[in-house]
Amino acid sequence: MLDSWGSAMLPWNPDREGFGMSLKYGFYKIGRRLSRVQVIRSLVPQGLRRAVQSRLGADLIDQFPDRRYMEAAILPAIAAIGPRRLLDVGVEYYTAHYGRWFDQSVERWTLDLNPDVVKYGVPGRHIQANVLDLGRHFEPSSLDVVMMNGPFGYGIDRVDEQVRTLEVAHGVMRPGGWLLIGWDRAPDGGPLIAAAGARRRDASDVKDPLELEIIQRRFEHVGPQGLPARKEFTDSSHVYDWFQARP
Repeated sequence: MLDSWGSAMLPWNPDREGFGMSLKYGFYKIGRRLSRVQVIRSLVPQGLRRAVQSRLGADLIDQFPDRRYMEAAILPAIAAIGPRRLLDVGVEYYTAHYGRWFDQSVERWTLDLNPDVVKYGVPGRHIQANVLDLGRHFEPSSLDVVMMNGPFGYGIDRVDEQVRTLEVAHGVMRPGGWLLIGWDRAPDGGPLIAAAGARRRDASDVKDPLELEIIQRRFEHVGPQGLPARKEFTDSSHVYDWFQARP
C-alpha cells in the first residue's frame, strides 16, 4: 500500500512532519522564485542571492520536502531491508541523527572529504576521504547499502568522476545491494553543478544517472520496500534515485 508520498506505508509521525508548509517556508519558496527572475538576477549579485537563500535554508532544512521524505520513507525503508553494513556518503549537522533508525546489529559508516563535518559522522566509523577512494577503505562486496546523497554536482562535477564513483561503489557493494543517489536538478533539467555558476553546460558535466551506461550495465533502477525507483518533488529541485547492484 502506498501513501501520499507515493511510497510504502512505513512508520512516521505526521505531527512532526506536518502536512503543510510553514509561513517561513512559504517565504523561502517565494524567495527562490524571485531569485530566478531575470531583473533581480541582474540587480542582485549571485553571491548575495546564494547567501540569503542558504541562511534561510539552514533554518528550514527539516521542512524541505526531500528532507521530510528522507526521514518519513527512505530511512525506515533502509532499516526494513535489514542491512548488516551500510555507508552514508556526505554528512552535515542535519544528518547527525540518522543513526536513530538503525539498531546495534547494523554496522553504519559515514564518509566525507570535508574535515569540518567529522563531528557529524558516526563516532569511530567516520572516514575523511574522497568518495572516489571508496575502494581503499572497504573490501569488495562488503556493503549492503550505499547512500550517496549530494556528491554529484557538489564536488563530483564531471561525468568521468561520476562514472569512476559508480564503478568503485559497485565494487564495494554486494550483489543485490542497494544504492541511493540524491541529486539536484538545474533549471535546464540536468544535474545542478554548484560551482558552475551561470556557465553553459557541456558534455563533460555530470549527467542524470539514468543516462549513464554504467548505470544500465551495473545496476537495476528499482526501489526497495515498495518505494519508487525515482522520487521527485513539486517544491524542491532534489531527486532521489534507487538502484540495485547487479552481480
